[in-house]
Amino acid sequence: MAEVWERTREDGFAISTDVSRLNVPWILDFLKNESYWASSLNIAIIEKSIRNAIPFGLYSPEGNQVGYSQVVSDRARYAWLGDVCVDKVCRGYGLGVWLVQTVLAYPEFETVNRWALRTRDAHTLYEKFGFRRTGDSEGRAMELTRP
Repeated sequence: MAEVWERTREDGFAISTDVSRLNVPWILDFLKNESYWASSLNIAIIEKSIRNAIPFGLYSPEGNQVGYSQVVSDRARYAWLGDVCVDKVCRGYGLGVWLVQTVLAYPEFETVNRWALRTRDAHTLYEKFGFRRTGDSEGRAMELTRP
């Protein structure tokens, strides 16, 4: 297991891989009720997902969880970016961009040269980082290749 990795912005928002900081009920509530991709989840599935992925919690200056993302990866060549979310009350401050930027910069991913994700409506966000649509029939798949 990797060491805990954390980054803090000047305004006090923080991103951390510390599993003990994750507010699992918040993650479940957000994904079930605010996302279009995870309405059938339950707490057991979220907990298993966290154990088997690399989770990134986004926290307010007060320490409350306000965002989340996770990566499934071999930590060598391939990574799947998933569950990127930011609480409605914290949108508009660049936190989603910062979350993706921070995940992509995670030191354990420095050799990962192929990233994948699926999105229905955030193509523009991911295109800022070099992700491109793959041409799948639904138009949701995106991929990033790095040298």
